[in-house]
Amino acid sequence: MKVSGKSLKVNVVQSLLLVALLVTLLSGCAGKTAGPGGPVFFPPAPDEPHVQYLMGINDSTDIEGKPTGFSLLLTGSEQGGVIKKIGKAYGVLAQNGKLYICSIGGAQIITIDFAKKTFDFLKGNVRGPGSLKKPTNIALDKEGNLYVADPGRGDIAVYAPDGSYLKSLGRGVNPEAAKTTIVSVALYDDLLYALDSRGNQILVLNRLTGELVRTMGSDPDGKNSVALPSNLIMDPEGFLFVTNVGKANVMKFDRDGNFLYQFGKSSDRSGGFARPKGIAIDNDGWIYVVDAAFSNVQIFGKDAKSLLGVFGSPGLPAGSLNLPAGVAVSTDNLDYFQKLAAPDFILKKIVYVVNQSVSVINPTVSVYGIGEMKGSKSGGGSK
Repeated sequence: MKVSGKSLKVNVVQSLLLVALLVTLLSGCAGKTAGPGGPVFFPPAPDEPHVQYLMGINDSTDIEGKPTGFSLLLTGSEQGGVIKKIGKAYGVLAQNGKLYICSIGGAQIITIDFAKKTFDFLKGNVRGPGSLKKPTNIALDKEGNLYVADPGRGDIAVYAPDGSYLKSLGRGVNPEAAKTTIVSVALYDDLLYALDSRGNQILVLNRLTGELVRTMGSDPDGKNSVALPSNLIMDPEGFLFVTNVGKANVMKFDRDGNFLYQFGKSSDRSGGFARPKGIAIDNDGWIYVVDAAFSNVQIFGKDAKSLLGVFGSPGLPAGSLNLPAGVAVSTDNLDYFQKLAAPDFILKKIVYVVNQSVSVINPTVSVYGIGEMKGSKSGGGSK
């Protein structure tokens, strides 16, 4: 078929317009920095604000900016401006100035460096032994190695600081269990704590050799045992906290497996839980617990003796949560996010929450700032 020069020009123009429209549509799904009526605070006015919704993250354009139409059209490659999406996610970790997101939909680990404005996929996640299937949570050791809990693989995949695949841990280590389902991991020195949701236990492994050191989190009468556990975290003092869907609570253990206490129960009141999922603990000892049923995050004081605040509850035009799963808290990158905060609202901590149900008002990762208004006498607590 013969194509005239005029027709060719028309086709090129149409293609460029189509690409421009595609970029516009994709960017329309990008994270928003405020609600349609201005800043979104928790608690709402007239109470003094302590948490502000800052932005949402869905894809690389929210961090790196939008690629040009020409680069998207002409290259179609990583180097040329392809928009990289997170997809359905679960776990999230904020450490060493970076944000790590476990994408179970994309079978991928995303690393975001806010200072460098980069959004990268895990280098070693390629076909072969380093290929991920359903990564749910991640931990980093002091050398910068990544430990990824992947129940789809049935193990913990370990990657070097540069992202290259190193080894597998946890597969077949417990001969008493027909099959383990490791969904979350935590580290302390040379010990790796792996949460086995199917076995209702915590496997303690040597992170260097993979050898099973002991099991914990289970007792004969079941009173102090984990039940359908979903996540675990180690606090700055080296204590383990486990969220239990089966008991609708959070349990605390020492590193040797001794049960210390539990808090929360099945309830629709503040302080209670329905489906507790992600958990995070900051340097002040505040405990952040995600509830997938209530679609919110509750903040408890150190030792869970007081409820400091609740944020993310549904019903808002921006800043609400929808089937949240993972949560992470950090004091890194405050300058980056301060630019997104309302005037006179001083940020002290940043909280990242993963939404498993994404919509126009619910991004994959919702970012909140904890702080106080300038001149406040409250001390910056979330109440």
